[in-house]
Amino acid sequence: YYEVVYDADQVRAFAAACVPAEEHRVLAFTLYARRKYAPELDAATLTLQRVFVEGGTTPAAAARKLLRLNTLVGTYVCSPKGAPEEEAKPVPQDALALYVSLTPKDPVRAMTTTLAACVEHLTAGEAVGRVLRVLHAEVERTDAKSG
Repeated sequence: YYEVVYDADQVRAFAAACVPAEEHRVLAFTLYARRKYAPELDAATLTLQRVFVEGGTTPAAAARKLLRLNTLVGTYVCSPKGAPEEEAKPVPQDALALYVSLTPKDPVRAMTTTLAACVEHLTAGEAVGRVLRVLHAEVERTDAKSG
């Protein structure tokens, strides 16, 4: 198994201290594979998984969500860009990095910029998958630049 979360009790304590009480606030956990920690990776950073813990979530429920990151080795794979699926290799344990951020720091700004971006892409006739990618990018961009 990949060991992303080592101690469930520490995760519950972290959640008790850090999960926001406000329902419009969210803790966003992003699991990355970083070439910084595993030089054999082709990309500098790979986003492997995102977990969102909504404000008001109990510490036990937050811990359960994060413990799901501990999954079978081989669940996360990497391969050179354009390479066939057969060339994919499991991401090494040492490459994993879990980042957490409180998002949105400014919920009104985040909502208006995200909705505007989604409407712009939908009216341009873009595929829903593209709009979802824009949505994720807007959340990250708004989070990084606010507060």
